[in-house]
Amino acid sequence: MLSSFEEVIAPCQPEWSRSVYHLYVIRVQDREGLQKYLTEAHIHTGIHYPVALHLQHAYAHLGYKQGDFPVSEKAASEILSLPMYPQLEPTDQTRVIQAILEFLSQSANLRESTETLSLRSV
Repeated sequence: MLSSFEEVIAPCQPEWSRSVYHLYVIRVQDREGLQKYLTEAHIHTGIHYPVALHLQHAYAHLGYKQGDFPVSEKAASEILSLPMYPQLEPTDQTRVIQAILEFLSQSANLRESTETLSLRSV
């Protein structure tokens, strides 16, 4: 349901496989904003891997530092786990998707308003 929205990177499922999701993790640029919006809508989310692997204490002995793996660091700052459990009904899925789309729509409208104001002041 999210694959047609460029603001959301949904999990990739190759044609030759079928995932058994224990987590459903999306990527969005404004993770904190979306998480806050969903929380206010009583939709619980999680951030299961907030730190890129190379920056975790367990791997400190490898000597990697911030900036060594920028793609991993960016992904770690954008991931958000959506509700995923066996009893999740299609109506619940639709509610989550609708809330995400409302957030994206509000964010886009805010960006457009800000851009319009910026152009007027030029």
